[in-house]
Amino acid sequence: MFNTLKNKLKLDELLTQYQKLHAYIQFSLKGILFISLALLTYFVLVYPALLGIKLYNEKLSQRPVELAQIQGVIKQNQLLKNKHKVAPTINELELQKIKQVFQSRDIKLTIFEQAIAQNSSVIQVQLTQVSYSSALDALDTIRKNWHLVPSKLDAAAGSSPGLVNITMTLKQVI
Repeated sequence: MFNTLKNKLKLDELLTQYQKLHAYIQFSLKGILFISLALLTYFVLVYPALLGIKLYNEKLSQRPVELAQIQGVIKQNQLLKNKHKVAPTINELELQKIKQVFQSRDIKLTIFEQAIAQNSSVIQVQLTQVSYSSALDALDTIRKNWHLVPSKLDAAAGSSPGLVNITMTLKQVI
């Protein structure tokens, strides 16, 4: 009888230790689950949002520079109007030269059309996913050589920083 009482005490002691160990394991697993969910939430929701904000701010910081460049082109166009140089007639050969200006800067023309309106040449141009600096360089060259300036220009940000989509009407200033 003494042995059975002793065995029963050992069993009770083992049961108590098992219950404490079980409670500790449950608590640890709940902690690990909580930390895992917190990390998952961060990497699925918070981190992409922070990355998007960073990219947006980078693009936004480039806008003043781009605006200043466009304003510089506008000022140069106004100076060109005041110089009264004779502009070359835009014929088929000159159109090919203008296309070559774009192509030499790796700019693919989506639309390139010419129309004659009120004794001046008008060219419709659409550029898709082009480097902003290359587009400005090409426009500057065209302005200097053929006196073609944008009379209408729509520009939108491209799929990555530095790329733009531009639709414009170039009009020859005589």
